[in-house]
Amino acid sequence: MAFLNMRIFTPSGKTDQDSILLHPNRARWARLNSTAREIVETFQKTESADDAAAVLSRRYSRDFGSCLADVQSTLDRLTKEGYLEGRRDAVPLERSGLRQIHLHITSRCNLTCDHCLGECSPSEQAHLGRKKIFALIDQSRALGATTLVLSGGEPLLHPDIKNILRYAADRMKIHFATNGTLIDASWAAFLAETPVHIQISLDGPAPEIHDSIRGPGTFAKTVEAIGRLQKAGAKSRLTLATTMMNQNIRNLDETIALARRLEIPRIRFLPLLRRGRALLDWPKLEAEQGIELSERFYDRVRRSDCGRMPALRISSGLSGFVPQPSEHPFGDDVWCPIGSQLIVAADGRAYACGLLCRKDFVLGDTHRLPLSRILESRKWKGMILTLLERKDRIRKCAECLWKNLCQAGCMGLAYDRYGSVWETDDFCSYRKRAYAEAFQEILNRPAPPRKKHVPD
Repeated sequence: MAFLNMRIFTPSGKTDQDSILLHPNRARWARLNSTAREIVETFQKTESADDAAAVLSRRYSRDFGSCLADVQSTLDRLTKEGYLEGRRDAVPLERSGLRQIHLHITSRCNLTCDHCLGECSPSEQAHLGRKKIFALIDQSRALGATTLVLSGGEPLLHPDIKNILRYAADRMKIHFATNGTLIDASWAAFLAETPVHIQISLDGPAPEIHDSIRGPGTFAKTVEAIGRLQKAGAKSRLTLATTMMNQNIRNLDETIALARRLEIPRIRFLPLLRRGRALLDWPKLEAEQGIELSERFYDRVRRSDCGRMPALRISSGLSGFVPQPSEHPFGDDVWCPIGSQLIVAADGRAYACGLLCRKDFVLGDTHRLPLSRILESRKWKGMILTLLERKDRIRKCAECLWKNLCQAGCMGLAYDRYGSVWETDDFCSYRKRAYAEAFQEILNRPAPPRKKHVPD
């Protein structure tokens, strides 16, 4: 047995410090002290515990038996955790199955935002019928999904939205995405009484920014809606969502400050996509030096304590940066939701990714096919296989130290930018630096004591 594709991160090449051994296939890592690292490196060259112990015995003039015990103890630990060839758990990344369904229940919206992916407007009328929505909820539950995301357009404009929310509330965890401008006292009371997590779009910290994107008076209406929801009792279930673009990218810190003042528990920053209405006026929305400005923002969130403060959770919008794989949203090896979620548009067409709701990626029509057939289709399985293979098939990713953690970045952003899923997104270089800094920070902390084995 030997280590598969052994990759070790040692800060600044200092051999007397702890290092990080990265799993050959999975989104895992192990912290090694200098002795364990030397054992691993020696074993890799000799491929024999006895030979490795002999080398170390000669190198340090130590008793062969004690060296062999150290080597065997280290190898036993790493073998158990799948770092050695021949272990059943040394397998490629895997998906755990459908966990979430996202329904765009209507294409109608009371606003005409500059960056709308679906070009929604007051005149649009397409929507999923109530019975169809009920059927999709029931089918997705039977397939293992536990979370329902409702959005639009503006979902409050769906003619049966209250019945939909009542039906779903007894069956799934609900997330509800709205622009907030229609939430009066009555709606606030209803949403507060319903067990629903509410995401409200806020694209700037002041009226002159937000209103320039979403229309005159929308900032005041949105902030008033937040107040109504909080007063009605939904305070702990609110999230703000901000799409990063030219009009607001220099004011993201101010948006965070506003979220704190409003006592919002969570804020998400989302990427701007070259689709829908945004594509019609891309030069207006794309920020000059947008990548650089985004990276500076990611640095500020990552290096400060704000991302970990319980009063406000901040999702910076940086895809593929998860140093702690235990934080993966669906509890498996993959941070990306493809393969764990299904998106159904207002016309009934299904997709694997909200960023890839394009004609080339249609999985099937839910008016003609049950969800079970769509999840058995070659297109669905092909999307998952593509997701899992990108880190090994994209050359610069295959050679990268962090490939099993980053997993080639965001497939949707890569396609949006380059027209191919076999590219990585624009933040590849940034993630390499961010991972190195994150693991340097981990190694700067005292190593946690290892649990002692207690015999049965």
